[in-house]
Amino acid sequence: MKRHEAETGGGLTRAPGCTGVLDTDSDMDLAGVHSISVQITRPGGRAVFDALTGLPTLPVLGDGGLISGGNAGGDVWAVKGDALVHLQYAMPVGVDDPQPLVVPLVSLVLTRL
Repeated sequence: MKRHEAETGGGLTRAPGCTGVLDTDSDMDLAGVHSISVQITRPGGRAVFDALTGLPTLPVLGDGGLISGGNAGGDVWAVKGDALVHLQYAMPVGVDDPQPLVVPLVSLVLTRL
């Protein structure tokens, strides 16, 4: 992903942002993706992550990962040290498995922390 400075409205100064292209190495059609949102919490991400209980785990992500939701929409949380990455997604109804898209994206974000 390449970083750039994103314009903010209302006469405010520039705020950091990033854009990028995700290569999932899969045949998933990304044209119909409704939305993907990524939030990073640090410091304090570990405490937020530790408060999330009872969710299916994704041990391949950072120091720990969790997932909730289903094929059409959900959340992925991953922690690395005291940083938490929270990805929310909304996919078309026909998507059978969003993990080939969302897991590599969360992994990419974790490598940039």
